[in-house]
Amino acid sequence: MRRVHLVSFGPFQGRDLNGSRVVGERLAAGIEWIQHRSIAVHWEDLRVCVQTIRQDDHAIGLGEGWDWHAALERYAFRRCTQPDEAQSVPQSSYLRGPEVLHSRMRLPVLSERRRLALQVPNSAGLVESVFGGHGLCNALHYLLLLQNAGERGKQLKRSPVRGFLHLPPMQTWCARTGQGAERYAEVFSRLVLDCINAQFPSR
Repeated sequence: MRRVHLVSFGPFQGRDLNGSRVVGERLAAGIEWIQHRSIAVHWEDLRVCVQTIRQDDHAIGLGEGWDWHAALERYAFRRCTQPDEAQSVPQSSYLRGPEVLHSRMRLPVLSERRRLALQVPNSAGLVESVFGGHGLCNALHYLLLLQNAGERGKQLKRSPVRGFLHLPPMQTWCARTGQGAERYAEVFSRLVLDCINAQFPSR
C-alpha cells in the first residue's frame, strides 16, 4: 500500500487558521495511508521537517496561496529570500542545488461539478503555476524535489511522487462563498485527494 506524506503550514500573517493544515488534518484522520505533519512558518522548522522524510517517501507540500485559484506548482527555485513569521531570513539566499527543479506531478481531470464546488471566482478549479514565490512554500517544494533530482533538475523516472499545491486562503474563501471552515476542508480535501490519485493511475 502506498503511503503519502502531506506537509502543511501553521497560521501566518495574523490568520487564525491555515487552510493547508485544516485540509491535511482532515485527510490524515480519514485515510490510513496518508500521514500529515504541520510545521510553523519558520525556516528552521522547515529544515528539520524535511530531514525526517525518507528519500523513497511520496511527499506533497500544502500551503495557502492566491485568492483566485488552487495551483499545482510546476517548478521550485533555489532562491529563498522572504522572511518567516519571526521576521528571520534564511542563512543563505540560495539553497544548494540546481537553479530550478521540476515537478512531475500530473494535474487531475476535474468534473464540472468538482470545479463548481471550489467556488473560486474566475477559476478553472486547479491550474498549473510556474512561480511559487521565494518563501517557505517554495523552499519546501525545492527541498522535497532535491532529494530525488537528477543532474539537470528533473525528477528521476522511478522517484517517488513529490510536489506542492497552493490552496486559496481559507478565511478569504469562506468570506467570499458564505460557507464555513468545515465546507472548505471538505472541498479542498477532495481536491488534494484527486491530485494524489492522479499520480497513481493504475491503483
